[in-house]
This record gives sequence, C-alpha cells and structure tokens, in this order.
Amino acid sequence: MAESADLTRGLESVFHSFEGLHRLFVTVHDLSGLLSPHLDPFRFRHRHPICRWVKGTPAAHRCQRLEVEGLRRDLGALKDGRFHRCHAGLVEWVAPVTHQDKVCGVLFAGPRRWEGDVGPGLDEKAGETPGETPGETPGETPGSETLEPVRLEEALWIQEALLQVAARLERWLQEHRSVAEGGGRKEKLLRLIGQEAHGPLPIARVARALGVGEERCTHLVKELTGQSLRVLVREHRLKMACQMLQTTELSIADIAERCGYPDPSFFHRLFKREMKSSPAKWRKES
Repeated sequence: MAESADLTRGLESVFHSFEGLHRLFVTVHDLSGLLSPHLDPFRFRHRHPICRWVKGTPAAHRCQRLEVEGLRRDLGALKDGRFHRCHAGLVEWVAPVTHQDKVCGVLFAGPRRWEGDVGPGLDEKAGETPGETPGETPGETPGSETLEPVRLEEALWIQEALLQVAARLERWLQEHRSVAEGGGRKEKLLRLIGQEAHGPLPIARVARALGVGEERCTHLVKELTGQSLRVLVREHRLKMACQMLQTTELSIADIAERCGYPDPSFFHRLFKREMKSSPAKWRKES
C-alpha cells in the first residue's frame, strides 16, 4: 500500500512539474475508471478562468462536442497527440493515455493564444462540430488577449512534453496494476470499485477478489479504507456523475443510470444531499 501511495504522489508531482514549466493547466478525462480513485477531483475539470467562462456560455456545447464526441472519435489516429485552436480561439494540447493497448484517458493542457501565421501542426478544424459550417474560423474569446502567446516551435516542445507526461501515466498504471495483482488488498479493492461500481457490487464479489469470507470482508474494507463498501461505491458513483455532467451532453437520467442509479428521482435526492446542489445546477455552475 505504501508503494502505491508513493506512485500516486509521484504522478501528481509530474503534473505539477509540467504545469509549472509550461505555465499551463492539465485536465484529465478518465475513460476507464482506473484514474478517478487516485487523483484529486480538481484534476478532472478545466480550471483556467477563461475556459470556465466559455463553459458557462451557450457555446459550451461546442466544447463538449469537441472533447467528448470529436476527440474521442479520433483517438485511434492521435497516438502522437496534437495541438489545436478550439472554437473559442484558444490553443490547447491533447495526448491519449493507453493501458493494455486501449485508450483509457486523455490529457488536455492549455490554454494559450496563437501568435503568428498558422503553420504545420496547428489543427484549425478542431473547433468544428457536427451541424456547423465547415472551415468556420474560431471565435475570439473575451480575455484571450491576456493569455501568453505561443508560436510553432514552442507548441511542438509542449506537445512532446505532454506525451512524456502521458508515458509516465501509462507506466504508473502498469506499476499500479502490478502492485494490485501482487496482493495489495486496498489496491485490489479500489480497482474493483473503479471497474464495477456502475452496477451492483455485492460483498460476495468483493470477498472473492480479496480472498476472504463475506463476514470478514465487511470488516476488512473498513480496516483498509476507514469507510464501508456502500460509502466507497457511493462516492465513486458521484465522482463519475460529476465528470459526466461536466464533460457530456447526456441527460441527467442517462447519467444516473450509467452510474448505477436507475431511479432518477433517487439519484437527484442523493446528489443534492451529498453535493449540496442539484445535478442540473452543478452542471450549469461547473
């Protein structure tokens, strides 16, 4: 367990080093549930004030289409990552994270503003979304003139640096998986919750994974984490819901069902109790 904790701290230090060196914010989109239990919640949302402002406007749906539909559709062709200017005129970098030959996450770094002529490597079409005019020039966002400018040479350096961060994350995932499979019960438990918390997770399933009886398992989960299995699953489901509310256009009922709550009314009451906000209000404010 200590080894896994050291790996987690080391991973966060990689993010901080990249952000400090390049003066950018790194956001993680977790496509697999492998990362959420081990990173701070802020890591899964775009934190720059200008990005947050854009996501609070009617144009927010274009961010969601780019980040959720467009980019994820193109992930197979993005092994080397890319940098582009989005519909809001902001430059950002993306890099896929793979685990066991599958894309399990995406790293976003930004924003900056482009300086000079458009050159090779800048994908000007990244701001386009289905149903909109092809080739539409990205708009100018209020406050973007205050962003630090970037030219092609530096943009290529940043792209390579973000790919290195993705490589470190991939190595971390492999090492973490090795730790969990090597007998670390807490790691096995968190990994199991990350993979299966969207559906029923009976104590018998957890007991088999940890190699103990059901009665002992109930106490063991509390010993390992300080919380009951029910609380751990609930927290993970709410974290999944928050991420989907921010990064997808799915209805609240669809999100509730995908997070293991087929009754939307129950999900609404639970979310409001735990997050101090309704799902709709949280989506709007985040």
